[in-house]
Amino acid sequence: MPETYLQFSQKWNERFPYTYDTKVLAYNSKAFYNTTLGQVYEKCISDDKFKGNLRCRFDTKNNCGNYEGQALLSHYHEAAYDAHMTGVVFAHVLKHKEIDLARMMSRKGKKGGPMNNSQAATQSVPNAIGPNPKDLKHQPVALDGQYPKAQLNRMMMDAAGSGRFYHLEPQQHLAVVQKA
Repeated sequence: MPETYLQFSQKWNERFPYTYDTKVLAYNSKAFYNTTLGQVYEKCISDDKFKGNLRCRFDTKNNCGNYEGQALLSHYHEAAYDAHMTGVVFAHVLKHKEIDLARMMSRKGKKGGPMNNSQAATQSVPNAIGPNPKDLKHQPVALDGQYPKAQLNRMMMDAAGSGRFYHLEPQQHLAVVQKA
């Protein structure tokens, strides 16, 4: 095991250059009060703001129906179910932000033009009028947008969810540490 966080982050980044933390995604989306995996998952599958944006289903044709129906809470912390929840949260949070950004851009366009650069940076969108939000539903998640890119390789490592982030990219980690 590396002796310092910087050494750890260098080794990690060599092996896994594209890491997303669902807690960071949920926290920075500003759509969740509680960012624990189970709570975010429940909101993604039950809240109208999320559930209509993507379809995520188990493969029941190949006998993968264990997690359908009632009593799903009893499956929390089973490896396969936690992996499923993580994937659903990842996709739904990014899709929610993508649609939310398109809505904002659409409203801005109707009010007289695209957002200025500071608004675009705050909302993680390019300075342009975007696609129709309705056209984004049930489409693949865009990982090349500014919001996903801004969350890449950021980890939240405190159980309290105070918003303290660590970077898995060594240069980014040093920049964060030097600012503190």
